[in-house]
Amino acid sequence: MDNRTSKMCQSRDGEVYPMSEKTVGFNYPPLHPRCRSTVAPYIEGAGRLGTRIARVNGRRLHVSESMRYSEFKEKYLQEKTLDKTKLERKSKNQGAFAGLQVPMQLKSVKQICSRYGVDLTGLTIKIQRSEELLRLPIAGMTDYNNVGRIDLAPNAFKSEKELLKTLIHEKLHVKQLKKYGKEYVQANIMEMERVAYRGERLLYEIVRRKVSR
Repeated sequence: MDNRTSKMCQSRDGEVYPMSEKTVGFNYPPLHPRCRSTVAPYIEGAGRLGTRIARVNGRRLHVSESMRYSEFKEKYLQEKTLDKTKLERKSKNQGAFAGLQVPMQLKSVKQICSRYGVDLTGLTIKIQRSEELLRLPIAGMTDYNNVGRIDLAPNAFKSEKELLKTLIHEKLHVKQLKKYGKEYVQANIMEMERVAYRGERLLYEIVRRKVSR
């Protein structure tokens, strides 16, 4: 944990996944090029009572093993000022993401959903800013262990249409998980995908027509 930890690794810090669900690039390192993250064993009921190493301004220190990156950042890396570049990132994409039409910001997601009437109640939206994901045919991911969490990959921000379709698709997967449970959905994943794609096409046309009227 330091000031160079990537956004993707920050979001995965402290998460627990069964080894049977190990997916390199999503919940198992390397998560992106030059990834420095590693994994640690987790034993149910044992808790996290040890320490882990962190760095602040080149100084090495030990923090509680239970501390997540968000807590570490708030306590040790809280920024006092915003430079021009960071302000620009709120309104447009930078670098490898410059070709994406929609700013990769939660604010943009909420604005578009509000305009098209897509309800985000009960959902947690996480934006993955890994350049590696740009080269993969992935726009969104539903977290099977944390039902209600939807991860948006960079490709979801290619356009408003792509973002809306991705959100609708992943929302349908969340509903499937709530209705049938994780094991059933995984055992019938092809059917679940088929139903989600069909619902995506229908619901996208409905929300699009509402706005175009």
